[in-house]
Amino acid sequence: MATDSTTPLTEEEELFALSVIECSGNIVAAFESVWGEGVRNPAAHARMLLNQPNVLARITALQAVQTDTALLSMSSHLIELARIRDLSKLLQNPKVALDAERSRGEVMGFYNKTVIGDDPTESRIEAVRATIRAALAVAQQ
Repeated sequence: MATDSTTPLTEEEELFALSVIECSGNIVAAFESVWGEGVRNPAAHARMLLNQPNVLARITALQAVQTDTALLSMSSHLIELARIRDLSKLLQNPKVALDAERSRGEVMGFYNKTVIGDDPTESRIEAVRATIRAALAVAQQ
């Protein structure tokens, strides 16, 4: 059956799309969560589903929602920590202000010393900064 990105999903296809998100992109686990583990060659079946434009469009839409939610959550957390920092400064409580600012840095990844392979930590910091800028831009709209 030919499908395009506007063809409605079956209940199983919708569950598969949701499962792909829940299983962090593991399409075999997502397929087995919907159709069970007794299906022969679940990877091939899962790839066939991903080749359907309507299923792929749904997964992409769900991923966008998940990303937006994560960015807004991180953005609101950073904003709240900034409020705590600022209030602590006004109340002349430098320890709490410093703790709040340190927590903001940890959320943004500035204190992450992990280096993967030859990749310097700088690239991680730049990626986090870009994420934070995007989240703050969304929050200000």
